[in-house]
Amino acid sequence: MVSALSFGTAIITYTNNNGCSATSTINVSNPTAPTFNPVAAVCSGGAIVLPSTSNNSIQGTWSPAINNTQTTTYTFTPSAGQCATTAQLSVAVNPNPTISGIISVCSGGTSQLTGSGTAAANNAWSSASTAIAGISGTGLVTGTSAGTSVVTYTNSNGCSATASVTVNANPTANAGLDITTCVGGNVTLSGAATNGAAPYTYSWNNSVQNGVPFVALTNSTYTLSVSDGNGCTSTDQMTLTTNSINWANLQSPASGNICLGQSHTIYGQVYVAGVTNGPGQAPGVIAQAGLNTTNSDPSTWPLSAWSAATFNVQQGNNDEYMASVGQLQTAGTYYYTYRYSLGAGCPYFYAGFNGAWNGTSNTNGSLVINNAPIATINQSACTSYSWYGQNYTQSGTYTQTVPSGAGCDSVLYLNLTIHQPVTGPSTQQTACETYTWNGQTYTQSGAYTFNGTTQFGCDSTATLNLVIEDLPSNLNVTLNGGTFTATGSNVSNYSWIDCATNTSIPFQNAATFTPTSSWSYAVVVSNNCGADTSTCEPIEVNGLSDVALPIINVYPNPSSGIFNVFSEMEITFLEILDLKGAVVYSSKPNDNLATLDLRFQADGIYVLKLRTPQNTSYFRIVKN
Repeated sequence: MVSALSFGTAIITYTNNNGCSATSTINVSNPTAPTFNPVAAVCSGGAIVLPSTSNNSIQGTWSPAINNTQTTTYTFTPSAGQCATTAQLSVAVNPNPTISGIISVCSGGTSQLTGSGTAAANNAWSSASTAIAGISGTGLVTGTSAGTSVVTYTNSNGCSATASVTVNANPTANAGLDITTCVGGNVTLSGAATNGAAPYTYSWNNSVQNGVPFVALTNSTYTLSVSDGNGCTSTDQMTLTTNSINWANLQSPASGNICLGQSHTIYGQVYVAGVTNGPGQAPGVIAQAGLNTTNSDPSTWPLSAWSAATFNVQQGNNDEYMASVGQLQTAGTYYYTYRYSLGAGCPYFYAGFNGAWNGTSNTNGSLVINNAPIATINQSACTSYSWYGQNYTQSGTYTQTVPSGAGCDSVLYLNLTIHQPVTGPSTQQTACETYTWNGQTYTQSGAYTFNGTTQFGCDSTATLNLVIEDLPSNLNVTLNGGTFTATGSNVSNYSWIDCATNTSIPFQNAATFTPTSSWSYAVVVSNNCGADTSTCEPIEVNGLSDVALPIINVYPNPSSGIFNVFSEMEITFLEILDLKGAVVYSSKPNDNLATLDLRFQADGIYVLKLRTPQNTSYFRIVKN
């Protein structure tokens, strides 16, 4: 093994055990140091590429593994067979900056963002969508329209950070329509908002609370401020205009004297600047006439003392109203005047002669109601009632003044009750075969109307919706292959019976019946209206095959009482039973022909029991 200690030339001699030797010359060269260009610093997370061949063509590998998150010194190791030394190279990794600040802004608003470290000298800040959000070179974001934009910050090392900035739409405030009301009236301002993001917060200037009534005193402009769930705001305004009654009075007359039951017409005028000046009745004015038993301040009169007055005529700049008072009051002395208002919630202006009531110069009017002969009539009528040439169609109390020779005329009071024709009720009814309603018997389904008269002489109309259900009919029994089959109309239920005992056969409630023993059988069919029973049909059960039986005819059937019976075999015994099982007729004809007389029996269904030498048969017969 030769170890190189320094560069130069050395002769190596080898001698074996025989004393023979050989020489070799070895040249030891000076090793070459690899050289590399510096690698530029990168931002954290950036790409780092180290060359596998040095500037002086030495190949090798680097260690440790590349790390792009922090500054690292890497060692280059030459590949084997090259006379070269190792080398080192340091790569700087700069940390990325961060962005701080509020990244949500309202449209038209601003927000200051701050980037860490030293900002780049040029274009340190940028926005991906300036139509949504713009940003200054110092990081001031300005919201332009609703949406999202990505802003980028670059520091002096060329490293950058991004943030998503949201621009929120502003709400749209709505203060409502302008309002005109009276001085002292109650006003409620209720703001609304659209767009933006709920919930909304409302506030008004002038100490007004949203949705809370306040007293209107002067003309004013109110501003509504709305803040939405994102903190974005908008404003809107409305104008409040106030009016007041400038003057009003009790125009005429100063007094009155009437008879009981008569009325006294009074007039009053009101002036509101800019409101009553125009022709016709001014809008929004309320005029009421009051009548009270005491001559006192009308503002203390009860609510029941006041009634609505009607517009009479335009008098210059004033609106004149009229009202009738005193009718139906008792005899005595009363006092009257007017009051006026500009709308619900507005205060009343209480008038007297010449202007506002003051109890001295501007006072109430007075009315004396004198007694008169009075009579009261209570009357009921249908549709209308004629009284003293007047036709009345509505219930109420009416008066009639009858001229009298002395003092007040007599007054008649009519307490009238008007009754109207009655329509209804509509009755739903289901019946069997017939139904009697209001003395009329119906046999068919349909809608029927009854026209009558009430106790007051008014027409009365009632409707019957009738459904007639029929008894079971067209009953027929056939035998095929040992099985009876019953058919008929209006049948709901079936019950097969043993004709010998006239009892039902358990569990045989279908339209078909297959006997297991030889005998005569019948079927009882029924519905809600009644039942029908077939004739007894014989069968001989022998392997479920039918046997030939004699031909028997009963005619006519139904009959009014006389029935003829024919049998191809001699009839040895006849018996007729009603549906309760009682025997009503019996005979022993001992002939092929027999006559039955049921004329003295009640109409209905009967069972004919007929015996021949071969068998006993049962038949249903009907007497009508």
